[in-house]
Amino acid sequence: MIIGKKQSTFGVAGLVTGAFALVMALLPIWVLPILIPPKPIEQVVVDSAQDIKQRLIEKVTGKVSEKQQANKVNWYSVCAVIAITLGASTLILAAVGFARHESSRILVAAALLGVGAIVAQFLILVLAVVVFLVLVALVLPKVLESMQ
Repeated sequence: MIIGKKQSTFGVAGLVTGAFALVMALLPIWVLPILIPPKPIEQVVVDSAQDIKQRLIEKVTGKVSEKQQANKVNWYSVCAVIAITLGASTLILAAVGFARHESSRILVAAALLGVGAIVAQFLILVLAVVVFLVLVALVLPKVLESMQ
């Protein structure tokens, strides 16, 4: 029997929460494209070009068209919000465990899982912005050329 050994309640809870956070952060990359296949890149480029062209025409003419958009659930955003929330919760649990003098190994592992989930979301966001900018750089000259 070990006397004076504290249980790492908050640390273990942080580990579990951090593991779920990391899974939710990586889920959109690996699993969602299989469950919800994305549109082909050609279709996305054509739709984006038509949307940009329509917006330019609306700006020039001053007309505003009201487009009905279906309220679809964006599972990528849902996973991102869950991952960041769980990651922040993991950091809070690790901080509380640190204040209670729980095992530092468990607390550091929990904190790293939480930080990893949050950082993964920002890296995915940066990657998406870079891809968007490349697509705009490729499509915008063709749209402007077709308008002349």
